[in-house]
Amino acid sequence: MEYDGDKVDDMMLALLWLTAFDEEIGENVIQTRAWKRFAHRHIDRLHEKGWIEDPGESDRSVVFTAEGRERSHDLFKQLFVEGPPGRS
Repeated sequence: MEYDGDKVDDMMLALLWLTAFDEEIGENVIQTRAWKRFAHRHIDRLHEKGWIEDPGESDRSVVFTAEGRERSHDLFKQLFVEGPPGRS
């Protein structure tokens, strides 16, 4: 079975939003993280695209880049949120 890897990457990034949480790492510095429970090859592609920071081998969560955070949230709304556009 063949599939569109770019579509899978977008879906995974959107699904990461389900487990996203903000973490304070310094005074007035927040980073958004998400628990990773996906195949490493998919997570690695998100890193290669610049949407998450280096996932490491043993970390249980990943850190979104600014672009990845925005894209993840937008994709989640686009793919999964019911109702009129613009709803969060």
